[in-house]
Amino acid sequence: MAASFSPLPRHLVASFRLWHYPNAGPQSSWAVFHGRVDDPMAGAPRVRRLVWDRDADLERLALGTRRRPQLEPTLTRVETEIDGHLLSAFMRSAGRLSMPRHRLTRPYVSGQPPEFGLEGFDLEGRDGRPVVRMEWERNPPLQMEGVAGWADQVRDWLRRSLP
Repeated sequence: MAASFSPLPRHLVASFRLWHYPNAGPQSSWAVFHGRVDDPMAGAPRVRRLVWDRDADLERLALGTRRRPQLEPTLTRVETEIDGHLLSAFMRSAGRLSMPRHRLTRPYVSGQPPEFGLEGFDLEGRDGRPVVRMEWERNPPLQMEGVAGWADQVRDWLRRSLP
């Protein structure tokens, strides 16, 4: 969801984004922001959660009761500061994860995108594009279990951090 990053919190850059897009129910995305090392004005890290009520939007469009239906998605956005020490601990543990040696790719044979995902960004936020992107299903491949487990722990922490 592009709306995860716009606008950027003042003096902060994107660190990573996690998402959970189940086949049914709300789709959620958590974007984590941190300060640049060289920015004395950088504040505490923040998390922004976006939830898309996809099912309600698709139902509204399918029923088409209006000649000109509203095409904007129904998004709920919440943002708050998060504990910088805990974030640092999660980032250190991410640095110890083993990544698959070879590129893992599986085309969306079913046409259905994966349920879970992670994007990581350049620490200094130079161009805003992810330097790594991984996606997996509920039962990830063996090579991805460490990454998927880390993402589950971080998602649970971020859920508890938000109102």
